[in-house]
Amino acid sequence: ATFLANDPRLPRGAVEQTMTFALGRPLDDADAPVVDAITTELVADRSTFSVLAKAIVRSAPFRRKGAATQGGDE
Repeated sequence: ATFLANDPRLPRGAVEQTMTFALGRPLDDADAPVVDAITTELVADRSTFSVLAKAIVRSAPFRRKGAATQGGDE
């Protein structure tokens, strides 16, 4: 557990996996700046899931996802 807590890859991995689930699609290169920004915010703000979830919901890819599904195509 201590090893995981000190692994600098853990926050980014958590962001990537949670964003993939939230968006319902694999991440692509265009998502990288958003992943970087959310990872930075997560690390700076005590790494809580609440911080992660709020940051993803506020992100442009997530907001575009919602707009796309309201278009009536699905």
